[in-house]
Amino acid sequence: MSVLKAPPPDSRSPGTILVVDDESTALNFCCAALRQHGYQVFSASGGMQALPFFESGRPAIDLALLDVMMPGFNGVELAKRVQQLSPSTTIVLMSGYAAEEIKRLVGNDAATYRSMWKPFTADALARMIQNVLGSRTEDAGPALRTSNRTPSGQDANQKQHHKDEEKHLGKARGSGRDQPKSEKRRY
Repeated sequence: MSVLKAPPPDSRSPGTILVVDDESTALNFCCAALRQHGYQVFSASGGMQALPFFESGRPAIDLALLDVMMPGFNGVELAKRVQQLSPSTTIVLMSGYAAEEIKRLVGNDAATYRSMWKPFTADALARMIQNVLGSRTEDAGPALRTSNRTPSGQDANQKQHHKDEEKHLGKARGSGRDQPKSEKRRY
């Protein structure tokens, strides 16, 4: 079981994020990637460990990045509870399962949440979070305020990024030497 970790406050942070995943590799990867991009990041290894972050008197969480499939209190249940406790917190679900399975678990609320599909790179994660948090601001451009959600629940920008990334990686698949360092790190 992971201990709740809180980095020191940083007034220059572009946002405060809580990452919740029962798989330590995914949890550490996401936290490191987001910290590298300047975010203040908290982590929890499960739904029950995440709830104290939403108690009164705690610093506000701008975004909760939740793994969908966790034992006990899963990410969908946690997302609903977070929305009750902190309606201003944006929820992003992440999963390695097929979109149809996630849609089945989330039900009619599937279009309410943004989604990240594992595996993803550190840069793809950072861009998604920046896009989601940027769309919350009043001065965000129309492209950021408009949802590009497809029927499967995946963001169209993310799908295009994956196509572009696969095209790029396809050229460099042999040795990996031609890939930028950030594209090699993938969860």
